[in-house]
Amino acid sequence: MTQSNQREVLWKVFETITDPKLPYLQMLIDDSNISGLDVGFKVYERLNDDTQPAARDVNQLAIRLHVRQKSMVKIILPETQAELEADPRKMFRQVLPHDAQRNYYREFVAYVLKRLKADGKVEGSVDLVLSRETDIIQMRPRNRSCAAAAAPAHHSTGMVQPGISIGHKNRRAGTLGAIVYQPGNPNPLLLSCWHVLSIPHAMPESRILQPGPSDGGEPESDWIAMLEPQTAFPSTAGDAALARILAPEIMQRQVVRGQFGTDDGTGHPIVVEKTQRISVDDLGEVLEKSGKTTGVTRGRIDGVGVYFLDYGMRERIPVHGFKIVPMQGETREISGPGDSGALWYRVKDHAGVGLHFEGEKNQAFDAEEALACHLEPILDALRVSLIPPT
Repeated sequence: MTQSNQREVLWKVFETITDPKLPYLQMLIDDSNISGLDVGFKVYERLNDDTQPAARDVNQLAIRLHVRQKSMVKIILPETQAELEADPRKMFRQVLPHDAQRNYYREFVAYVLKRLKADGKVEGSVDLVLSRETDIIQMRPRNRSCAAAAAPAHHSTGMVQPGISIGHKNRRAGTLGAIVYQPGNPNPLLLSCWHVLSIPHAMPESRILQPGPSDGGEPESDWIAMLEPQTAFPSTAGDAALARILAPEIMQRQVVRGQFGTDDGTGHPIVVEKTQRISVDDLGEVLEKSGKTTGVTRGRIDGVGVYFLDYGMRERIPVHGFKIVPMQGETREISGPGDSGALWYRVKDHAGVGLHFEGEKNQAFDAEEALACHLEPILDALRVSLIPPT
């Protein structure tokens, strides 16, 4: 099977598992040990030896199930294949070690493949895909708005600019991702993550500070914007919110659209004006972001899929997005606490692709990774654009 055909089959299986009209997605949401499901490069796990780095095969794709704990974990386990076909929602039968967990989920994906093939939705040797292309990867994400100090240059610049520290007056601090605009309205808005600009049950027009509170922001002297009513949400579209900038005579700061600390090749900061929806065809693409903690960093797209947000709400939220890992040979972290809200864009054309919302809490470098939600659905849901109206 060519990689193009492999990619098509794997993505069809992924779309079936994550179809909200089918029972499979809810099964994953209900299993709190599962943090995501995506299609990406094959990962060869460290298993029982944490001193050895995990390896990725960029020539082999896989359906990858991300779990918080990879050894003893509660999983879905039907009594028989016939029982699974009769009721795929049967779940949580017993606790199994890693190898048995891996085998179960291979059977689960095999069942989905079987149904797709029976319905004529995929062709080829799809039955062979499963045994070597379903991975279980340990990933313990955390949102990246917290008390870590901003890099000094990203702290308070006297300007309102993407890449610098920002936050709700009762939050810690995150990163301003972009300056955006509503149709026909030249007044700029601030785009960042919901968990940076808002809090549960936040009052409309709550104060937004720059720098954020954990970077020394004060409610009076550093008040630059107000939370925009009814534009803050963690949802399937992503983790995002808007804030409306105060009148210039009140704020007394210049608004700059370019990403802080970047250079477009002419001595000016990179201005992101176009967008691109990431797909499995973009695996390996090099991205860049400017975050308030780790500054300007680059990584490559390692997986595209759905990841589960758990912000203490009634039910975890499946967010569609993608995973970024460091460039080969790179030893610097690509994100850190406080980088939530940063805008990821493609290096080759500066097209905006995602909003950073989580990172890996494992301190080992080879475990370093970042999660971003797709930018285009966020802009569509909020009805804003990266380009000011003319």
